[in-house]
Amino acid sequence: MTFYSVQDENLGIIPHYYKVTVLLFVPVVDSLDIFDILNRSSQIGAHIRCLKISNLAEKDFESFIIFIEKFSSVEVLYIEHICSISTEIKNVYFLLSLSSLNNIRSFAISEFRETKILSADMIIKLIEKNSEIRSMYIGSWNIYFFESLFKKYLTIEQPCKMECKGD
Repeated sequence: MTFYSVQDENLGIIPHYYKVTVLLFVPVVDSLDIFDILNRSSQIGAHIRCLKISNLAEKDFESFIIFIEKFSSVEVLYIEHICSISTEIKNVYFLLSLSSLNNIRSFAISEFRETKILSADMIIKLIEKNSEIRSMYIGSWNIYFFESLFKKYLTIEQPCKMECKGD
């Protein structure tokens, strides 16, 4: 995949270069809205095998959602650090419920120490939507989040296993 300068007047030709992206690594660029730039060069309906984002800041949530919605599917999603000064989870919850994230096989997300936006419901919904998920890494400093996640997951998973034994 080749990216051109944002000022390049031939930006319209970039989408014709790829329909399947094997690996897309998005580095931290504090002064730029990197997802807005990528939006202009992304083809609707393309497939990403692995999307790795080093830092997803709250200011980038909206442009990231627009970017990710362009893809038909993402198999591997790594968000090394998600950062938000608010504790409002609606944007992240919406992000993880996008249709392009229905075929995830591997998922990783890690919050910054001060960030507390991940919720048990959000992770459970992601697991339920992605029956083929094989690996998951969740990093958070919020112990209450993990307590809630384990309680909800065990409440959902345990009855299923007991019902299966009776069959």
